[in-house]
Amino acid sequence: MKRIVRHTEAAGWLAVWRLDRGSIRILSVRSSSGTLVESAADPRADIPDLADMRERFPEHTRLWDAIRHEFWADAVSEGRAG
Repeated sequence: MKRIVRHTEAAGWLAVWRLDRGSIRILSVRSSSGTLVESAADPRADIPDLADMRERFPEHTRLWDAIRHEFWADAVSEGRAG
C-alpha cells in the first residue's frame, strides 16, 4: 500500500502527515517561519499519531483540527466513511 504524504497548514503552522494503517501519523511540525517543533526523522522511530500530538502540543488545536478535517473530507469523498 502506497503511503501518501500530506501537508496541512493552519494558524501559522505546517504539519506533514500520512495515514498509516488507519492512524494519522505526524511526520513533522514547523512554524510558518520554518522553526521545527517536532520531526520523526528516524524511520525506525515510533512516529506519533494525531492523538499523541494533541496531548503533547495542545496549543496547536487549530492545526490538529485542520488535519482531522482534511482526513475526513478525503475519506468521505473516497467513500471510506461509515
